[in-house]
Amino acid sequence: MKRIGVVGFGRRLQHMVKVVQRNDPDVVVTAIVDPAFDARRAEFPDVLWSATSYSGIEQMLHAGNLDGVMVGTRCDLHTPVAVEVLASNLPLFLEKPVAIDWEQFHRLSEAFSASKSPTMVGFPLRVSPLCELAARIVRSGTLGTLAQLQAVNNVPAYSIGYYMGWMRDEAQTGGLWMQKATHDFDYLLSLLGDGELAGQPTRVIAMESKQVFRGDRPAGLHCRECDIRHECVESPY
Repeated sequence: MKRIGVVGFGRRLQHMVKVVQRNDPDVVVTAIVDPAFDARRAEFPDVLWSATSYSGIEQMLHAGNLDGVMVGTRCDLHTPVAVEVLASNLPLFLEKPVAIDWEQFHRLSEAFSASKSPTMVGFPLRVSPLCELAARIVRSGTLGTLAQLQAVNNVPAYSIGYYMGWMRDEAQTGGLWMQKATHDFDYLLSLLGDGELAGQPTRVIAMESKQVFRGDRPAGLHCRECDIRHECVESPY
């Protein structure tokens, strides 16, 4: 049996744990940190049947008997939780973005450098059918030498969840660049493969301009319920 601890059992880890168990039936969730644990266990009894609930990552790690930890909290907690796991040298699955600001980035980088934890970050788009097809085309030589890569991410379906829910709170996500465009940076680098352009960026420049949902209305408010729906230029009414 391989004993896994999960921190934040939301939709992402609900999916990822099932994928892991499908590939390795010996994996069992034996520890969990989630404020809605009772509801989670009632909804997923087949996954959480043997899980012990803990109040925080420190308590869970102190209890021991884990072979790895999966982190799927809200974004602003990714770094604090990951730092604790890295200090334990346990294998770590960390959902992206790994950090939401420079302070978190430097803290996480330092912890990772001092750790022996095998670590995987949740960047599944690089192994999506479209990206794998693009990679095969690039590596076939059909396109010749790559001089430039460009990605456009319109996130048509994703935008509803982002703008209408908790993810619009940039204090929790770091903004849409961190929440979504991290995928683009990852698969663009993966497309470079082992060619002349392969490697890490030496300079990054980012520009942004928020053109929609620029007001101060609360998250979760729908146009049909808003008292200015007939005057707002972003309303369909």
